[in-house]
Amino acid sequence: MHSAWLRRVCCWSRSACPGISDVFLVNTSAWFTEAPAAPVRISDFGGVRVVDAGRDVQTREGEQVTLQPVISTLVTHTNWQLAGVPLVDADPQLAGFQFAPPDSGDYVLELVGDFLGQEVRDSVTLWVADVAASLEFSEGTATEGSVYLLNLLATDPGQDAIVRWEIDWDGPGSNGVQYTTVATRRIGENLWDIDYDNDGVVDVSIAGNDNGELPSLGHIFADGPSTFTIHVRAVNEEGAVSTATKSVVVRDVAPSLALSLANAPLSEGDLAILVLSDPQDAGFDVVTGTIIEWGDGSIDVLTAAEMPADRRVSHRYQSSGEFTIRVSLIDEDGLHGSIVTGGQRTPGGGGLSVEIANLAPVASFGFTHTSPDGLLREGDVITLHFTGASDPSPRDLEDLRFSYDMDGDGLFTGPLDVVNTRLSSFPLTLRDDGPLSITGRVSDPDGGFTDYTIVLDDGDDADDDADDILNVVPAELSAGGPYLWTRPEPDLGN
Repeated sequence: MHSAWLRRVCCWSRSACPGISDVFLVNTSAWFTEAPAAPVRISDFGGVRVVDAGRDVQTREGEQVTLQPVISTLVTHTNWQLAGVPLVDADPQLAGFQFAPPDSGDYVLELVGDFLGQEVRDSVTLWVADVAASLEFSEGTATEGSVYLLNLLATDPGQDAIVRWEIDWDGPGSNGVQYTTVATRRIGENLWDIDYDNDGVVDVSIAGNDNGELPSLGHIFADGPSTFTIHVRAVNEEGAVSTATKSVVVRDVAPSLALSLANAPLSEGDLAILVLSDPQDAGFDVVTGTIIEWGDGSIDVLTAAEMPADRRVSHRYQSSGEFTIRVSLIDEDGLHGSIVTGGQRTPGGGGLSVEIANLAPVASFGFTHTSPDGLLREGDVITLHFTGASDPSPRDLEDLRFSYDMDGDGLFTGPLDVVNTRLSSFPLTLRDDGPLSITGRVSDPDGGFTDYTIVLDDGDDADDDADDILNVVPAELSAGGPYLWTRPEPDLGN
């Protein structure tokens, strides 16, 4: 018998042994005949427990468990072990040891210590249930006809990987939630198979990120404005299912079209032919009406039935200038491209700037006189006049002006010239025998004008033509003296 071992065991039975509590009495008949070959794996002696790891625990992954062991003061060098690997070194009592199971499953933790040279241990079992991942989504905004990306964010307390995503983009409908898009991770590969219509056929395969996760899924919302509730279901590798919803506001995209002219360049009075392209609408809305603002105050409104098959609409510009054609479109979502408060137009429709050239007015310019013999003489009064004036612009025609160059220099700047009068006729007294050139000008408000010149006294003194000014020598002037004109008094109309 190993004397040291025997003495130690015998000492346990004596209540007088220092540091031994009465609760640690053991069966003194359990003598050892020799030292054990290996550490004795026990937690009690003689039915009295010297180390107690605590009660078994049911918990969930990710939750922290606090263990409350009971250990004799004689037990030293204690530590917790998981599968034989120490978890933590602590004081002899290890009161309030905390442990967070990293994943679901059964965990057997052993509390190991030294009791007077012998290894003692006790175990506690943690039954850890799986916890589904939490899904994180914020409110989103989409645009009709464009790809909307739904970011797939999942947090799993057990770090279990998501292996399947299911999406109902616009549910619930009359048949409840219908998961129409399904993404499944391939086993052993960093690939996700996407079935967009859940018909069992893989539409596309997408590589995961560096962690093997599927970052996002795309979807096109066909029409707006509207608000949809997206339903998401995720399944992790242990089969736990998580669900979440997200509200998405889908914005309407205004229809638009292109405009062009079939017959540029244009002048006032011309018929402009506007070509309208087919409307483009990301939401597939049907255009039911078209409003054309020509830029000169004229507006045409056409229903879909009134729109010509070749989509050509004509308009006659009555004046020159630069005009902006605006086309607004009407569909089921409202009026697009119209003017709103503050002078700002709503999106959509189309616009085109056109330049309409000015055309000068035209007329006939001549003179009349009352000479009995049809010959002009010094001192006769003739009447200069414009007849048959016309302008392609009715507005310009109403505001034509007439100018008379009386001194024959063609500049309309002399003191005797009559400029920009509304009078289409004007008297002239012949003060010399000429020759005399008279220029008349007809002009419009846009700066267009046409000049006409007549010559009195053609320089042929051998004939007696009606345009000849015969020399008559007045008492106060000599023949060949300066040509004088006295401005008459009538109202010039300026």
